[in-house]
Amino acid sequence: MKLYFYFLEGMKNGCFRIEECEVEEKPKTYWIVNRPPPGFHRTFVSKNEIGRFASTLDENIIILTEKDPERVAELFSIKCKADISRAKDRIRDAEIEIEKSNDILDAIEEWQGVGNM
Repeated sequence: MKLYFYFLEGMKNGCFRIEECEVEEKPKTYWIVNRPPPGFHRTFVSKNEIGRFASTLDENIIILTEKDPERVAELFSIKCKADISRAKDRIRDAEIEIEKSNDILDAIEEWQGVGNM
């Protein structure tokens, strides 16, 4: 049996990098027969990872039991939108912290100005 590894990083010709890998199916996992594809650093895949982002250091890998680049494109798009949303939240939080710091600086300047009169 084969698994299909889709990598967002290292895109070729504007498309995902797709690696096929021969596996042996077990009750809860797929064990890689020879070598894992470049960029995947385990010798097995849990069945609950199929169709979701793999639990790896690099979360830009989706593993399927069949070729389905359209599904993968949709999943990557959803992930990218979520990443953008989280980044916007971090930016908004940082802007609030800057405002708090500026308020503190303003208060210090006022306090120093009152003490010099």
